Amino acid sequence: MEPESGTLSSGTTSVSDTTASAGKAVKFPAPATTPTTPSGEAMPIGNLLGQLYGRYSIRFKATAAAGQGTAMIVWPSSDIWSDGEIDYPEGNFDDTIHVYHHPTPCDMDDIKPPNHCGSPDSLGTRASWYQWHTATTEWTPTAIRYYLDGRIIKTVTHDIPKTTHHWTLQVAPNGGNQPGKLEVD
Repeated sequence: MEPESGTLSSGTTSVSDTTASAGKAVKFPAPATTPTTPSGEAMPIGNLLGQLYGRYSIRFKATAAAGQGTAMIVWPSSDIWSDGEIDYPEGNFDDTIHVYHHPTPCDMDDIKPPNHCGSPDSLGTRASWYQWHTATTEWTPTAIRYYLDGRIIKTVTHDIPKTTHHWTLQVAPNGGNQPGKLEVD
């Protein structure tokens, strides 16, 4: 994905997909110097980008976004998909907000049958992307809890990732050709 520009005004960040031909991701600049451990060794990249367990919250709404969608992902710092992926909120803006909890561990060749993964967990809400909502993912050693507007909507106690992860925001076209916008407060 190519980086997409964002704007900040009145405390709201706006991420737009203006090309509708390729996915966009918000990227942040790398540190000016490489952080080191107390002994002076270069710190492993997983320690720079992630954490083991945490709570992630975002307040958002989509505007002018027909044919667009997003996945707000807690992604493995190893960049190895089989280490676990937690997607919430996720979905097409023309649909409702969804939870998608990917199974882990999962082999890297799950495209060909038989699928060697555990059972995924998902939930469709009735919440519209076009209204302001707050989504929270709470990741602990024993459970992942999903909240919408302060209310718990799902708890998953299987396939809990056990490696460091980082939070990522993707905004991309889903078959549409109209520009889209996701506002983040």
